[in-house]
Amino acid sequence: MLEAVTLSKFGKIYRSLGSHFPSRHQHNANAVFRETPKVSSPCRNSVTVRSASRGVTATKRDPTDSRWSLDCPHFDRCAGCVLDVGLDSPPVATDGEAFFNSLGISFQLSTGDIHAWRCRVRLAVRGTTAHPRIGLFERNSHNVVPIPKCRVHHPRINQTAQLVEKVVKKCKIEPYSEKGGTGKLRYLQLTANTYDTRLARKQRYTEAPVQVVIVWNTSKMDGETDMQLRKLTEAIWREGASPIGIRKSIGLTPVMKASRHVATMKLCLPATHM
Repeated sequence: MLEAVTLSKFGKIYRSLGSHFPSRHQHNANAVFRETPKVSSPCRNSVTVRSASRGVTATKRDPTDSRWSLDCPHFDRCAGCVLDVGLDSPPVATDGEAFFNSLGISFQLSTGDIHAWRCRVRLAVRGTTAHPRIGLFERNSHNVVPIPKCRVHHPRINQTAQLVEKVVKKCKIEPYSEKGGTGKLRYLQLTANTYDTRLARKQRYTEAPVQVVIVWNTSKMDGETDMQLRKLTEAIWREGASPIGIRKSIGLTPVMKASRHVATMKLCLPATHM
């Protein structure tokens, strides 16, 4: 009998059999296995379970093998990943392997790519107008760590984050401040669309268009807020994508939504010039 299950389903099976399953905070397989992006393959992180004679154990691999190392310059400070070596055998998979082996069932984890697979990310924006910081929070704090060379992000996401940083400086946009709740630009959500059928199949990964979602700190949508948001988005478009006329010709216009505390604006940057 052969059954393939996702990591989340495997966790439910493991817990239902009465064994202790490590929590996300204890043995988080997130280093490279956390939250599969919707635009990526739905089966990139899977567990294959096969029936076997009792006592069979899987072949052990060297956890320091460079093929399974994250090798990210931001790992020591960034809280986005919890493992940097042995990514083919995270602690949760090791525990699962031991459990299934005790039942005489062989266990194999298929990891998929360990670099440049994340196609959707939310980044915090902090710092000052002259020195904005765009990245993830440092471990155990709300200090933002810039991660321009993140090994997990799709390369286009890293490029877009650096482009937005450049535009924030140029347009003198004030980043959000945790202390007083002041500032304007609070978060970015960047999504690389690797399935854009307008591109040739070979170009869909390397030249993926990126959707930029801007989270703006405001209590109301007025003329000033609208002007600042549009100034920022138009600058992002000009710096990183193409003239405004091209945006109109392919039907990509900013979409703005407002709630009580934030305004969200979306635009999609094509691969051109980035």
